[in-house]
Amino acid sequence: MMGLEAAASLAAHAAAGSSSAEETYSYPPLGSRVRRGRDWKWGPQDKGDVGTIVSHEKGGCIRVEWDHGASNGYRWGAENARDLKVVNEPRKLLVGGSIKVGVEVKRGKDWKWNDQDGGSGNNGVVYGTDEKGWVSVRWKKNGKTNNYRYGKEGCFDVEVVPSVFEKPAAPRKQTGSHMCWQWKDKIDEKDLWRLFNEDLQKTIEAAYSKDTKGTQKVQINNTSYDVNFKKMEQKNVSSNNVRSIRRKELSQDEYELAVAIEIGQMDIK
Repeated sequence: MMGLEAAASLAAHAAAGSSSAEETYSYPPLGSRVRRGRDWKWGPQDKGDVGTIVSHEKGGCIRVEWDHGASNGYRWGAENARDLKVVNEPRKLLVGGSIKVGVEVKRGKDWKWNDQDGGSGNNGVVYGTDEKGWVSVRWKKNGKTNNYRYGKEGCFDVEVVPSVFEKPAAPRKQTGSHMCWQWKDKIDEKDLWRLFNEDLQKTIEAAYSKDTKGTQKVQINNTSYDVNFKKMEQKNVSSNNVRSIRRKELSQDEYELAVAIEIGQMDIK
C-alpha cells in the first residue's frame, strides 16, 4: 500500500498541469530568453543584457527579469508594440546559486516519472519555482509540462544541466578611465547621453585639440556639422538642427555600460 507521504507527492505532481505559473498562450512561453526589440523605448533599463520572461500579465504585457537582477514589465501587444524579441541564449547560474526561471534542467537522482521528459537525455526549461521545493518544467522535446521536486522531501526529480553553471568572475582590474565624446538623445521624453562611434571619437577629439573654444566643421555619417566647442553643441549644416554634446571622462564601468547601450541601440535599428 502506498504511504501517505508518497500519495501526497504523487497528488502534487499530478496537479502540475495547474502550476502556479499561469501562462497566456499568445505570449512567448515563460522561461523564454529575451533582449530589447523593435519598439524598445526604455533607455538603459536592460543594461544591454539578456533577460528571462518570468510572468505573463494582463493587457499585452510580460514581466522580465534581467540577468543583472532588475525586473520590469514590458509591452508584448499593448499599444501595438513589442519591446522585446526572443533569443536563444541559455540562462546561466553561478556555482552554488539557487535555481531560477529560464534555467535548463534534466532528470535528477530521484526521477521516477517514466518518459514524461521525452526520454532519458532530454532537457527542459524551468518556467516556475516556489519556496516549497517544487519547480515547473517544460520539456523541450515534447512540449509537456509538469511540476517536479527540487528539494521537496529532500528529493530532486530534476537537476540543473552542468553547462548552465559558471564560476564567479574574478575581481576585475580597473583599466583606468576613458575620455569620451557623447551626444544627447531623447527616448520616451528622457534624456540619454549616447556615445559617438570610435572613428568619430577620434575625429571630434582631433578637432577639439585644434581649438577648444572655437567652431570646427566635422563630417558625421556623411553629413556636415558645425561643432561649437564653447557652447558644446553641434549643428546640422543642412537642417540647422542643434543638439548638445559633451566631453566626459568615464570610469571603466560607466564606459562599458555606455558601450552596451550602443550595442542595443544599433541592434534595433
